[in-house]
Amino acid sequence: MPRNEISLDSTDYVLDARPDRIDHRDRPYQPPLISLPSRWPTERDIALALPYFSALVDDQGTEGACTGFGLAAVINFVIWRDTVLRLPRSDRGLLAIDLDQAISPAVSPYQLYHLARTYDEWEGEDYEGSSCRGAVKGYHKHGACLKSLWPEKKPPTGEARSLWQADAASRPLGAYYRIDRLSINDLQAAIYEVGAVYASAKVHGGWKLSSSPDKLPVIRRAPMAPHIGAHSFAIIGYESRGFIVQNSWGGDWGYYGFAILPYDDWAHSALDAWVAVMGAPTSVAADHVDDETTNTGVMQAMTLHSYRKDSLSLATTRNPGWFWGRSDSGERTVSPLSREEAYGLTVVLENDGRPLRRRVGFESVGEALEEIVHQLPKRWFQNFGEEFGDTLKLMVFFHGGLNSETDSLRRIEKMAPYFLANGIYPLFITWRTSFRDSITGILEDSLQRFFRPPTRADSLGWREAIREQVSEATDRAIEVACQQLLVKPIWTQMKQNAQAAIARDRGMYLVAQSIEKLFGELGGGELHLIGHSAGSLPIGHLLRRLQTRSMSVQSCRLFAPACTTDFANDHFGRAFEREVLSPDDFYLHVLSDKLERDDNISRYGKSLLYLVSRALEINHKEPLLGLEYLHQTDPAQVPNDFWHIPMSRREGDRVNPDVQRWQENFLPLIPTKNITVHTETDVVTRVGSHGTSDTIRQTHGSFDNNIGLLTKCISQIRGKEANPKVTDLHDQ
Repeated sequence: MPRNEISLDSTDYVLDARPDRIDHRDRPYQPPLISLPSRWPTERDIALALPYFSALVDDQGTEGACTGFGLAAVINFVIWRDTVLRLPRSDRGLLAIDLDQAISPAVSPYQLYHLARTYDEWEGEDYEGSSCRGAVKGYHKHGACLKSLWPEKKPPTGEARSLWQADAASRPLGAYYRIDRLSINDLQAAIYEVGAVYASAKVHGGWKLSSSPDKLPVIRRAPMAPHIGAHSFAIIGYESRGFIVQNSWGGDWGYYGFAILPYDDWAHSALDAWVAVMGAPTSVAADHVDDETTNTGVMQAMTLHSYRKDSLSLATTRNPGWFWGRSDSGERTVSPLSREEAYGLTVVLENDGRPLRRRVGFESVGEALEEIVHQLPKRWFQNFGEEFGDTLKLMVFFHGGLNSETDSLRRIEKMAPYFLANGIYPLFITWRTSFRDSITGILEDSLQRFFRPPTRADSLGWREAIREQVSEATDRAIEVACQQLLVKPIWTQMKQNAQAAIARDRGMYLVAQSIEKLFGELGGGELHLIGHSAGSLPIGHLLRRLQTRSMSVQSCRLFAPACTTDFANDHFGRAFEREVLSPDDFYLHVLSDKLERDDNISRYGKSLLYLVSRALEINHKEPLLGLEYLHQTDPAQVPNDFWHIPMSRREGDRVNPDVQRWQENFLPLIPTKNITVHTETDVVTRVGSHGTSDTIRQTHGSFDNNIGLLTKCISQIRGKEANPKVTDLHDQ
């Protein structure tokens, strides 16, 4: 796709702004009820002051990145204006000689553009430009650093990275609001109230202005002139003819970088407008915990990493270290991680298994992933390995896709500190979208079409009434309907994404590559895998990849795996045969069949695994590794026709060949104690200091809330009893 460019004085300026998508979560700007002056700034102020500001007018050159340059123009102008307003005044008002004292630094347009690309509405990196919303969101989360600390498009590295993060925190954004771009009055009010508006619009040949040192030129559009592309800029004033805009094409454009954009031109070309106010920088002294001043034996644990400074909120409110304490009994206690810290341990995957950018300050997603999986664990082990032994224990937890990215991060915030405090470095693989969220709405809509609530619905409520009506027959109807309701294609896509993630340069390929590099530099390491539900799929594909890298896995634990038995044979069984994974180190945790039947997903009256087995796989009643009866070798204990029987077997022993292969070739290799069938109705999710506890119903989704199970996993990986034990995985 050709780039949109406008040529001016032998420079081709890239027009790569993207219009914001509609988002009803945007906070609308409400103008104050005050009378506005007829023009702002005054004509005298423009003539007197703008020439002195020209040194801060950027020239983006051929870089593109106009969303960063446009926002930088707004910030620079507001800071400079505030500097001018603080100057002492004589009886004659502000004089030109006074403006020599109006010195204010310039912020980095490249940092702001990088943030815009990180926080805009488009996933991945295979596109040009960004949106205004992405830029202001990034500014709100991180602040704006000086141009001297991020002087080029490529992000700073090494020590310079922490310098820009700390500096940006001193220049925070307080709040930002979306302005109705078609309301001239609202725009004028915002300019008068704050000083500048961040805007984007489609531009045309009339923007090709030469230098006009005597007065503000007018951007004039020729009749029927086409738009060339979209551009971001600052609006710093207004008068009778239009808005006064500041561009980023150098001080020789227009009047020292400024011009008038007529109101009718704005009305035909405007895309977006935002107003933002500066926040107050906050300085918090670093926490210091000294054993001599406490009776609880508090000790400083590992400084997790510099990514505690990766957000404005952390940089201004928390110490970059985290601490564990000791209770009266001598057991270590931990505190949850922040959201930014959790992201520092997490690889987020999108469709086709591509990693997503969730951290800033890196030139590419691959560079960010390499730091998460390789550099940070290495630094952690080098600094604190003596605490826990001479071998790095790396645990990779694969979320199952039932939870959204946000829900997964909440679990990680609570779960990760327990692994870290026990000397196990945790990494987490999660997906941007939730399979449960995707299909729940479809199932809800379908039930309203297929079933009419009984007359008692008003008194019982829709959910209870439907539960009375949904029986085995209606569950079967839902299973059939899923094939026509896009639920089956969604599941198929999820499986394809897991497979695609291990392809070259995709998420899991890069993870495996970084782990191999990490272990090579450390002279070895232990790799432990945990997968919940559909998390068994990327684990299986990863085991295949590790075979080609001559790497082995020290343990693998699957919670209610949602993979087919055929997949298990070809991936986990193959890993046994190739000695990538020992059957002695393979652990399965599954629900009893009764609990599977007592579970539900949306209005479907059984568990997700039942729905997958009976509706979402190719064959009805496809055997799954996570169903209890797969591990029951006594045929008398398995209900008749529980599994799909292919046509070739229906006249003979009526045995599913995949089940037969698993039970004959691989199940006998796994120690009986390694397979746990969970039968308890409830699981403990939190224990208090006074013996109190919280519980939830045991379901397909409750495994990573089970504090007893996670404590057991940590103890097995650690090789001795967990300290601290897991005490709180309760969903708030």
